[in-house]
Amino acid sequence: MRRNIILCIALFFVGLIFVILPSNGEVQERNASGLAVALIIDSSGSMKDNDPNKVRIEAAKKVITLLGENDQVTVVEFSDRASVLIPIRIIGNQTSRNDIISKLSTIGEKGDTDIKGGLENALAELSKADSIKKKVAILLSDGEPDLPPLVQDKQKMTAYLADIDKIAGDYKTRGWTVNSIALQKVAAGQTLQKISQITGGEYFFVKDAAELTKFFQSIMLVQKYSEEEKPQISYNFENRGYKVGEKIPVFASLKVGNDILVPGPHLKLNKFFLTSNYAGQEPLIINMLDDGLASSGDLQAGDGTFSALAECTLKGEVALTVAAQGSYREQAVNLQADLGLVQIKPQFSTMEKLAIDIKGFAVKNQQNILMVFAVIVAIIILAVLYLRKNKRDMTKISGHLKYWIEGSGDVSEPDVLDLAWVNKSEILISTEKDPEVDFVVPMLKRPFSVKIKKFTGKHANADDVKEFNLIGSSLYYWVICLPGIYMISNGMPKSRQQIFHEDEFTVGGYTFKFICKEAKGKK
Repeated sequence: MRRNIILCIALFFVGLIFVILPSNGEVQERNASGLAVALIIDSSGSMKDNDPNKVRIEAAKKVITLLGENDQVTVVEFSDRASVLIPIRIIGNQTSRNDIISKLSTIGEKGDTDIKGGLENALAELSKADSIKKKVAILLSDGEPDLPPLVQDKQKMTAYLADIDKIAGDYKTRGWTVNSIALQKVAAGQTLQKISQITGGEYFFVKDAAELTKFFQSIMLVQKYSEEEKPQISYNFENRGYKVGEKIPVFASLKVGNDILVPGPHLKLNKFFLTSNYAGQEPLIINMLDDGLASSGDLQAGDGTFSALAECTLKGEVALTVAAQGSYREQAVNLQADLGLVQIKPQFSTMEKLAIDIKGFAVKNQQNILMVFAVIVAIIILAVLYLRKNKRDMTKISGHLKYWIEGSGDVSEPDVLDLAWVNKSEILISTEKDPEVDFVVPMLKRPFSVKIKKFTGKHANADDVKEFNLIGSSLYYWVICLPGIYMISNGMPKSRQQIFHEDEFTVGGYTFKFICKEAKGKK
């Protein structure tokens, strides 16, 4: 009995291995194969007019983002002659992918149009790709071959076009397709159309360069996924407790694999809508839009994600359903996804509504609010800096000090000390040189040192105010004699004295006159 049980378990695991191995083998084979893509991009001078915003470069970058790490890519640009901008290489990690994308920005727009050279170079590069990979080319041009020797000689042009047919035949022989896009204002692109016909690829005529990205993307996804891999609806919304009056943002897209499909040459959408269904009520159908507008709740126009806002009109439960109708790769698409039931609570109070409105306004006007906030912060910073500077300036001594020899009277041209020049709140005047002295005057009768000090009412000493009867309440100017020195002010010897505009005092054989209009308040 025990032996039978062990045998059954062993057989089970052996069978499991056989079941798993083929599956893993298929995945590994599929991942190992992948794609080898050649982008053949027109860089002739006429592109300045037909693609002035260089959308073809952004379209090529989109292709790089859609390729897997094991896929390979080569980029060929052509004008007067063709050149390999990016030799065939593995996409690799994000750093490698970014390097490829940055190189695409160097695609130029100068010269004539050598389509044959572009095809030849791409053929040579694809020949170097891993043999197991599926090879495909995307060819973009806004014109026919127009090299001067060809235009001037009909026979040379005929031979040149025959060479293009032969190269296209080489692609066909190898089973490689060339998908062509003719970017022109009027219907043209006969050479490109023929290349695609020969190789079994697709041909597209595009009038507006702004459409190029969706065409490149659509072509890539068709090459990346087989016809058996059908689009599916992918959706996203927050299923939380909503209240009557709120709106439920719902986002949905059509995906193949992990890639979002964008309406274009292969995807045609007739309808993409959200159904909101309350029990006992008529279902409400809301069109889902990819317009980048707040009215639909869409975040970015043209990215393939469609959005709608479902209004919460009644309390209770509402059933949400997303549906899409159209066609993909000429096969009908009729898809539906049930999002489930959402619980709607009673209406918000006045304060709750106000909070929601404020939040909605903030989200809608986020950029403007940030700008206003930045301006307010800048104004506050400037105001603080200004007030601090102004405060510092208030404590700096201004005005000047005239002086002459005592007893000679107020002479017409006295000597002057420019007090404001020192830019300090305390200035030392002396007959002796010292690093701390701001002004040195010649000694007459005896040496002396006096300070002129300025301070605000906030920093005034209470005892000084009382003892020396300081006048005023905002700013004060004071003459202070250093120890052992006194001055004569109003006929009285003093060691310190509050001074005002045009006050005089005598010290060391000099008479000084203070000229400062802000030193006011004398009674």
